[in-house]
Amino acid sequence: MPVFRFALVLILPLLSACEKTPLPPLPAVPSLSIASAGPITPLPEKVEFNADQAALGRMLFSDPRLSRNNSIACAHCHPLDRYGTDGLPQSVGIDGRTGTMNAPTVYNSAYNFRQFWNGRAASLEAQVNGPLTHPDEMDSNWSDVLSKLNDDKAIRLLTEQAFG
Repeated sequence: MPVFRFALVLILPLLSACEKTPLPPLPAVPSLSIASAGPITPLPEKVEFNADQAALGRMLFSDPRLSRNNSIACAHCHPLDRYGTDGLPQSVGIDGRTGTMNAPTVYNSAYNFRQFWNGRAASLEAQVNGPLTHPDEMDSNWSDVLSKLNDDKAIRLLTEQAFG
């Protein structure tokens, strides 16, 4: 203990002699408004499950026809065997194009109060347009996608079963 006290006695005067330079001001914190999302609610105790809708969703999630050139599906950036995310710093989309951020997990995303890393979509239904039409992701459009899917009898049948 005496060595520690001796070192402290020598170091303290040196530290107090240092010129104190003021730290630069912190940057302003950006405003984030989630008021429009409504209150955060607890998870439901019971979830209604429609097996036909789940089967259709599973089929579409893995369907590369959602992309412009039929090369990638949602599962490309959100592989379910890798916890619903590709694990890359920036996800790679159609034609090897690199996006600007990584893919968030899709696990339990129905319970997110907002979608995307920045919360720009209020629901899963609202977010689906983003990746489908983004030029670095699937680079497609609804007209082409619906045309491709309407040509598939199995998809049409499953859609009818799922939604009546």
